[in-house]
Amino acid sequence: MNKRISILILSALLLASCERQSTGSQESISKVTIDTVLVDSGDEILMAASNMFLSGFSQDYSKLYHYINASGELEVIDLNQLKLEKKLKVEKEGPDGVGMVNWFDFWNDSIFVFYNFNRIELLTTHLTKASSVNLRNSALGKEALGEGYMFQNTFTLLDRPNQLLSAVTALNSDLLHLAFLDFENETVDIINNDELLEINDYSVIFKEGRNTRSIIQPVGMLYWNTLAYIFNQANNKIFSYDPESKQLSSVHVEEGQVKGTKSKTYRLETDSWDEFRNQVSVLDEELKFNRLVHDPTSNEFYRIAYHKTKPAHEDNPARWDAYLLKYDKNFKLLAEVKILDNTHTAPDFSDYFIKDGKLWLRVNINDELGFVRFHVN
Repeated sequence: MNKRISILILSALLLASCERQSTGSQESISKVTIDTVLVDSGDEILMAASNMFLSGFSQDYSKLYHYINASGELEVIDLNQLKLEKKLKVEKEGPDGVGMVNWFDFWNDSIFVFYNFNRIELLTTHLTKASSVNLRNSALGKEALGEGYMFQNTFTLLDRPNQLLSAVTALNSDLLHLAFLDFENETVDIINNDELLEINDYSVIFKEGRNTRSIIQPVGMLYWNTLAYIFNQANNKIFSYDPESKQLSSVHVEEGQVKGTKSKTYRLETDSWDEFRNQVSVLDEELKFNRLVHDPTSNEFYRIAYHKTKPAHEDNPARWDAYLLKYDKNFKLLAEVKILDNTHTAPDFSDYFIKDGKLWLRVNINDELGFVRFHVN
């Protein structure tokens, strides 16, 4: 299908959904404008079109950096000009090597951060090694792990690149605790919270011999100003962590029509594939809450929540509802916009960010990188 036709169809579906209903906490009507843009890749293939898991941004969101494990390249995308600027070669082995990368970020416009399961490699903008953190095998790393099995590959770096906050999980992928590691002062803060551990009640695990498959509710983190915000996919509960006072606090998030919790718990470990599949199918019909993102200009927060309204059957694709939630700096609900209404076209809701007062949602349009942009007045 022609790229431009694909863009028009996608925008029309989203716009039609938004026009049906857009309500805030005070029954007010919010105006939503939508457009779709395409990144000019020249003669190159942009792997960021497929996913943005290993991506970071400049502080003003003028640049998107996407790392490709297979080729060891860093795609540099100009978001103002909407074009691929260049590809940079990153060493995978040797003194400046980063290994097989499980997590990536661009910190403070100065440091590229690569996590490779054992170590965090910090590279300058010239892609030379600035420093390295032995996360798994150092005394500090082992203290942070405690009885845990591994660090979940969702970190947030704080005031300095050698300060980080991470989730620690057990061998069965259950969340155990959070850990704040300060490699400069050689201190660790283990953060336990029973309310945060509620996400373990939504893990569905299939085990048969050595074959294991699990659906877990991952934890995400966002650092802004002086606080780290911790969120998860199971519900809309948000916590803030102050690295100075070492205090974890629950944030009051105002609700509208979209409820912040699932209707029940779904914890299951089974050796029956049919039971596992049925439980996952039912869980898909519950709301999932994706990343919390922040607009540094307006000091507002955004999330996307979505759920399956009808499962796929034979030649009929699944149908979805999705909501865009907008909050002020104190998490008072400003807008609740239904951006999909029982539609079979569901973009990947995991990759989005805020730029120029708009939420940019990544979409793959015939293997080209595009963004649907939402502006909520």
